Amino acid sequence: MVLQFHALLEGSSPRVWRRFLINGDDTVKRLIDALLVMFQMSDGYHLYHLEQYVPGVAYGRQPKYMPTAEIEAASWDDFSKTLPAENYAIKKLVKKEGDQLRFFYDYGDDWTVRLKLEAKLKEEECKGSLPRVIKGKGAGIIEDCGGVWALNEMMQDEKEFGVADEEDSLLLFDIEAVNEAL
Repeated sequence: MVLQFHALLEGSSPRVWRRFLINGDDTVKRLIDALLVMFQMSDGYHLYHLEQYVPGVAYGRQPKYMPTAEIEAASWDDFSKTLPAENYAIKKLVKKEGDQLRFFYDYGDDWTVRLKLEAKLKEEECKGSLPRVIKGKGAGIIEDCGGVWALNEMMQDEKEFGVADEEDSLLLFDIEAVNEAL
């Protein structure tokens, strides 16, 4: 079974998002690795920040395993209560369309990506390699920039003043480059 997700960088304005396909049998670790590439967190960086995913059934409700409000106050022992990403299949976390997950990255800059399951598809319907982005907007995360608030300011500045080189644009999304990296 192939899962179609919509992933939104929470708090981004203009919105930074991806729509992508991934095999439901893949591990949550594979999903996290794909998100890091899709939102350009792994492009040239060493990924030295903490990361965690938190299952949640619906946006606005407390996540199933660790409430969002407890993330900042969590001790190292608290993180051991979350599910092991490397040996847990994605399809076990999302059962029906509309189910959601959250992925937290870099507790200093406090990046949060909300994933919503949009569809379950048959493998025959999805030609090509997986995971694969099918649509998206915005370049993604900039390491150690100060979080989504700083990113929003930089995107607003770009809208207002432009950018010298289109390759450096925060407003554009290069789907071919991301899919090649996946």
